Amino acid sequence: SLDLCIVTWTVLVCTWAPGNALRGPDGMTSFHETLSLLKEEQMSIYYAFVVSIIAYFGSSCCLLWVYPSGLITNLIGTSVLLLALVVLLRFLFSLEHQVGMFGNSHDDDGRIKNLRPFERVGDLDERAANE
Repeated sequence: SLDLCIVTWTVLVCTWAPGNALRGPDGMTSFHETLSLLKEEQMSIYYAFVVSIIAYFGSSCCLLWVYPSGLITNLIGTSVLLLALVVLLRFLFSLEHQVGMFGNSHDDDGRIKNLRPFERVGDLDERAANE
């Protein structure tokens, strides 16, 4: 169910953000507000994804013990799943270390600095529609 939330949040953000960035009522201000929101949502969605991976492995280990099978089979299956989880998390943290810890590899805010003079320009279509 956590993965369903992640997919829903991602689809919502991917659908809403381009429209607000390109056709927002406040021009470049809408664009920059959209970038800020995307930056905030990116980390929460990413953390939810990592938690969902860990929860998946945990539920798989629980399923091994729920269904009737031998003790040795359950121990071997749990050991293999835990080993796979450790390898996956090690790979994940290795990638995070190379890219920048949890996506914070740079301090840039994503704004297009050459367009700062136009931040106060509103949407011309909305202005024409309101007159």
